[in-house]
Amino acid sequence: METDLMTEFLNRIYPLASGTENYIRDIAYRVQYTKGQILASPGKRADEIWYMVNGLAKEYYYEASGKCIITAFWKENELMVIPESFFRKTPSDRYIELVEDSVLLGLSGRQVLRLQLAHPEVHSLGYGILSFAKRKSDEKGSLLFHSAKERYSLFCEKFPWERISVADAASYLGLTRETVSAIRNIR
Repeated sequence: METDLMTEFLNRIYPLASGTENYIRDIAYRVQYTKGQILASPGKRADEIWYMVNGLAKEYYYEASGKCIITAFWKENELMVIPESFFRKTPSDRYIELVEDSVLLGLSGRQVLRLQLAHPEVHSLGYGILSFAKRKSDEKGSLLFHSAKERYSLFCEKFPWERISVADAASYLGLTRETVSAIRNIR
């Protein structure tokens, strides 16, 4: 069952009591979205946490010049959240867009609040989710200390590169499309 996969993932972040797991299974909702669906956008509060059952998504923003900067990718068995917006209850400064048709399990901010009231241990899970989100954002930063070829190689180890466009990979890696295309052709 898909909700079992989600609770297994959450248990790796912070061990949950069986009552908490059951509550999460009961309130999580399943949605199917098509490629290109926007789940979060600037100026609006990112008020949901998503567990990706299958599919692929990216987080990005636009610089003042109009250049798109991709800051994260999520794949199967990962949790998507814009923590600054979700936990602080403030408008997002980023987009989350699905790169492929995807199946997600969601929890709204309101559901998470009810979950916290019913199961106080979830506060500790929240800190674990913040830590997970921080590691996710650090993934990109750690790549920038390497050469272009090393960046791309490390990128391919972490992400399903064959499902990510050259343009998106280049934006994430801080490289030109031409550089990424040339490296891909060597592989």
